[in-house]
Amino acid sequence: MTGKESDELLLGSAKYCTSRLIQKAYEMHQYSITLSNTEYFKIQASANIMKDTKDSIIYVFGIPFRLSG
Repeated sequence: MTGKESDELLLGSAKYCTSRLIQKAYEMHQYSITLSNTEYFKIQASANIMKDTKDSIIYVFGIPFRLSG
């Protein structure tokens, strides 16, 4: 696997994690009227990760990531 391929896999995996987090928040909310703090946090964290996935890989997931050329 080349550096570029591994970078793309890591980016895709991080985005997949955020989509699962949103799904989990939805599943938790399905039977309640309002969002709990936990659900709100999951949605906000997901939005932040999707907004800047590369920085999130470094600062949220703790993976030293440099986009390969």
